Amino acid sequence: MERRTFLKNGILAGVSVFTPLYFFSKSSNFEIIKLKPVQKHIRHGLLNDNFQKISDNILIQRNIFYKNGLSSSDEDILNINVRFLNKKINSCIFIEQNTIQISNSESVRIVNLSKNKTFDLKNGYILPISGNFMLENKIIHNEIIAKLNSFSSPITAISENAQFLIIS
Repeated sequence: MERRTFLKNGILAGVSVFTPLYFFSKSSNFEIIKLKPVQKHIRHGLLNDNFQKISDNILIQRNIFYKNGLSSSDEDILNINVRFLNKKINSCIFIEQNTIQISNSESVRIVNLSKNKTFDLKNGYILPISGNFMLENKIIHNEIIAKLNSFSSPITAISENAQFLIIS
């Protein structure tokens, strides 16, 4: 009988120690995907097909077109292309100074937030365009994309006039 009690108590102790560790060590409700550097193009330069796969169905490409020839300026054009393989559509976003043009916007949208304002999103991808954001105490900047897997904390802007692209 002593052996049975010893085994039972040992198993219960092991379960009680490792169960909380399992639940508290679970990853956050989002995943960080590092993006390739933005491709910079001179005027009339060759445009390459440099898409990055961020999921089984979504490819993304980011380009900057220099407005003044060979160097960057405040008038450069940021271009973000999103391909949805399962829907067989492409969304194209052009941002020049404060003007935004989006083609096929059914699955993408731009959100503007002022500093310390929040935004809730259940599922999707968040790509910062300008400014930085805080998501579950992690800074999200324009070199990464955050994939929300389930409900997470609100997205908080930590820069003035921050913009981000939502891909759903």
